[in-house]
Amino acid sequence: MLKFAPRLFSLLLLLTCGCGREEPIHQYTVEKPRKANEATGLAGGADAKAWFFKLNGPADAVGDRVMQFAELIRSVTLQSGEPVFDLPPGWERQSGNAMRYATLVIPDTDPALEVAVSSLPYAAEMGDQYELANLNRWRGQLGLDALQGADWRTQAEDHKELLEFPSQEGRILLVHLVGETKDFGNTRMLAAMFLPTSSKGTSAAPPAMSDIPVRTAPAPFQYTLPEGWEVASGNSVRLASFKATTDDGVVDVSVTRFPGGGGMLDNINRWRGQVKLEPIDEAELEKSMSPIDVGGIASQLAEIVGLEQSILVVTVPEGESKWFFKAQGPAKAIAAQRAAFLSLMESVTFEAKAAE
Repeated sequence: MLKFAPRLFSLLLLLTCGCGREEPIHQYTVEKPRKANEATGLAGGADAKAWFFKLNGPADAVGDRVMQFAELIRSVTLQSGEPVFDLPPGWERQSGNAMRYATLVIPDTDPALEVAVSSLPYAAEMGDQYELANLNRWRGQLGLDALQGADWRTQAEDHKELLEFPSQEGRILLVHLVGETKDFGNTRMLAAMFLPTSSKGTSAAPPAMSDIPVRTAPAPFQYTLPEGWEVASGNSVRLASFKATTDDGVVDVSVTRFPGGGGMLDNINRWRGQVKLEPIDEAELEKSMSPIDVGGIASQLAEIVGLEQSILVVTVPEGESKWFFKAQGPAKAIAAQRAAFLSLMESVTFEAKAAE
C-alpha cells in the first residue's frame, strides 16, 4: 500500500489555494443566470449548501489519480452557489441524478473510476458535528469505525485523514481514507468538502492566502544554482523553488516529490494541457521523453513546447515515489534557460531520502 497521505494533502492545499496556478485544463462551466441580488460562493444563510467531491476505488488505481484529482479540486470555484471546475484531459462529465449534481468519469480505468459531485443543506447549528457526521459516513463506507469524542479532529489529523484550510470562498476539508470494501478490496477514498465560512459559528472571513505559511527549510538534496538564478519562496508542497528572470519573462522551477507520482502518460498529458496542447497516446509517449542521469539515477526528461508557454520536467524515480523537477515559463524564456536547467540537473545529488 502506498504511503502518500502527507504529500497528497500538501499538494491539494497548494493547488486549491491557487498558489502558482497555471493555465486551466479543459474547462466545464455551469451556466446559470445570476440574479441581481444573488451572492457568489458559499453564503452562510439558511439556504447554504455544502459541496462534496468524492473519488473512491482500488487503492493503487486511486493513488495513480492523485494529481488529477488535485488539479480538479484546485480549479473549483462557486458561482451563484454552484461549482465551476476544470476537467482533467480525457475526463467526461455525465448528468447527475436525484443524489448527485454530476458524475465525472475517469477514462481508461478498470474498474471504472468516477468522481461524485453532490451537495447537502448546510446545518450551521451543528457546528463541527456536521463535518464529523460526513467524515464518519465515509469511514463507514470503507468499513472503518466512527470517530468519537471531543478530540475527533485531532485523531483524524494525526492519522493524515483530514486537513482543513481556508479558500477565498469558504473553507475546504480534504479527506483521505484507506479501508476495505466488498467491491474493491483494499480501497482508497479522496474527498473534499466545500463548506461555508460560518461552519464554526462565525461569519468571519478566512485568513488571507498570504497568511498561509511557506516552506523555509533547506532543499533535501544538493545542487549548484545556475548563474543568474535565484532561490524562490517555497510552500507546503514544493521541496524547493527557483526562478530565472529573463527579458522574455520569468522561468519558475519547482521541485516536488510524490509517492506513486502517477503514470508517465497521464503526467505528460497533464503538462501538455497546461500549455494548451492536445493529449498524446501511448505510441507517441516515447518521442516525448529522453533519458537523463540525475545523481546516478536513470531518469526521464520531458520537453513540452507550446506556442506561448513551455515546460521542462525531469522525473526521477525513488522506490515507490517520484521526484519532479519542473521548469515552466514563456516559450522563449524556457528555450533560453534550457541549458541552465540541464546544468542544474547535472549538479543534483541526493544526500538522504526525503521524509514522506
